[in-house]
Amino acid sequence: MTLATLAPRFASLTPQQRATDLQFALIKADVNVPTENLLFKKISADALAPIMAKYCVAIEELLPADGFINGLDFPTMADLAVLIITK
Repeated sequence: MTLATLAPRFASLTPQQRATDLQFALIKADVNVPTENLLFKKISADALAPIMAKYCVAIEELLPADGFINGLDFPTMADLAVLIITK
């Protein structure tokens, strides 16, 4: 989060926008656990599918209908987190 606060474009984010960025970053961190379990063969791809489906439903409920998550004209950390999750 420190780099995001240093960049001039992100310096003007409100506390609420920063909290939203952190919320999505932490969701991404939660998603890492089951995907890493797949990577290290602790679970199968079939076991990962329903786990990811639950995360996707939760994330979709938080997304705006269009545009970037914080409603700005540029992406922030929250948008990057969703991009990483979906790729």
